[in-house]
Formats: sequence, C-alpha cells, structure tokens
Amino acid sequence: MTKEEFLHEINAGRYPKYILSQIKEGKPEKDCSSIVCTSSNNIVLAKYENGKWHQAHFRTATFVYPSQSIYYTSIKEDVIYWTKGEAKDITRKQLSD
Repeated sequence: MTKEEFLHEINAGRYPKYILSQIKEGKPEKDCSSIVCTSSNNIVLAKYENGKWHQAHFRTATFVYPSQSIYYTSIKEDVIYWTKGEAKDITRKQLSD
C-alpha cells in the first residue's frame, strides 16, 4: 500500500481528515497513539510505547467483563506508515458553524 492509498483508506467517511504531511514512516520520536499500516497492509489502532508498537483491541461488555475495555498486543510485523497527531484538515466548514 502506498502512503496515498493509506491516507485515502483512513480518511474514508472522516471529518476532519488527515493530510499527507501527517502520514509518517519510520519510528516515532516519542510514545504516541496512532492509526498504523503494517507490512501486510493491515490498518489498525495502535500505541507506540517503549520503542515498540502495540495493537489496540476492544473487549466488549459481557457478564464476565461488565464494561468495555481496551487491551494491547505486540505487533509482530513492521509498521510501514503511521499518523501523527489529530486529523486537522480544515478545508471543509464544520457542521456546527
């Protein structure tokens, strides 16, 4: 997947949208949460912490787990692209204006 294809995929149905300069390669300089694209073209929510990427998973509420929770697992494959910061494209007027 190219950087432009990744951008298109994560922006589908989103406002505000990410812009191309927010799509990064390599490793972040500090811990962060991000949308990432792996070497097998999987797009997942992840956090970068202590030099490693961890995929976020959501556990739904059940009798055993009465509330929804998030847990993380290590991402075994390479992260190719990741988003930096919040989506910030302001080319469209917000609906609340």
